[in-house]
Amino acid sequence: MTGKGGLGLLWSQGSVPVMTLRYWRTDFAIEALAGMERHIEAPSPPPLGSAATVIEPAATAVRVALGALYRIGDQPHTSLLIGARPWVHITYETKVVRRYDANGSSTTDAQTGESTPVHFGVDLPLVAELFLNDHFGLLGSVALSVRFGAPTEAAPRQLASRAGGGSWLVELGGGWAGGLGAVFYF
Repeated sequence: MTGKGGLGLLWSQGSVPVMTLRYWRTDFAIEALAGMERHIEAPSPPPLGSAATVIEPAATAVRVALGALYRIGDQPHTSLLIGARPWVHITYETKVVRRYDANGSSTTDAQTGESTPVHFGVDLPLVAELFLNDHFGLLGSVALSVRFGAPTEAAPRQLASRAGGGSWLVELGGGWAGGLGAVFYF
């Protein structure tokens, strides 16, 4: 893959799928990753004949990363890589308030939004890549992940400490940081 660039799709930590742009130079590759995911909880409307107010929460997650990979093992159709991927993760949550009347018609009263704390981190992946031909590779990876930022309710196994009135966490955990993916090389 020396001198080739690639464009692919990976399932990143936190289940946010990311696009990757990768360039190989001998046994060393650099990559840029970016992804976004939108999750909407749509509660069912009230039964006909009754009026109600329904709150519909939604969240948008954005993750960007830069990475470097080094080939530590190489066979004709497979490669084993190690690397580092520093990343930034931002989540923005919104709530839409809908009012339903007895006829089933709805009106949107308000939409509020708030940004949750920004998280920073670095993943140290171990990647196995299987090349199906000169232009297409499948890959899987596991990674040690270190995350910094404010604690959230979604991750109960955190070690958080208070410093000067603010809350920060440092979390160390293993997981499917890269999951599965495919890369098309050109």
